[in-house]
Amino acid sequence: MTETPDPLADNRALRDKARASLASRLSALQTGLKDRPIGQRLTDEAMARARSAAGEAKDIALGNKGVIAATGAPLAGWLLRKPLRRGLSKLMPSLADGFARLRDQLAKGVHSGETGDE
Repeated sequence: MTETPDPLADNRALRDKARASLASRLSALQTGLKDRPIGQRLTDEAMARARSAAGEAKDIALGNKGVIAATGAPLAGWLLRKPLRRGLSKLMPSLADGFARLRDQLAKGVHSGETGDE
């Protein structure tokens, strides 16, 4: 007598092979997560991207030093305007007095309607 082949045997073999493959992948994933948890992986990825962006910014800045200086100098002057004024008035009181008189004269001229062109 001949044995009748089981029509589902091939399907079972494929299922068992897929199950073993999945179990192997799951075991590797669990081992990997024990070594480096998801939070650490995310932190490492964010830090790598931040380092990359900082490197690109540095390269761009090094290539455009003139633009950076032309932007930074007036910005620094504006941010430090009050301390600079105080320092200049201490170093050069006569200059500060001259500017104060000029400011007063201009204010009088503007308020009185005089333009000084007459």
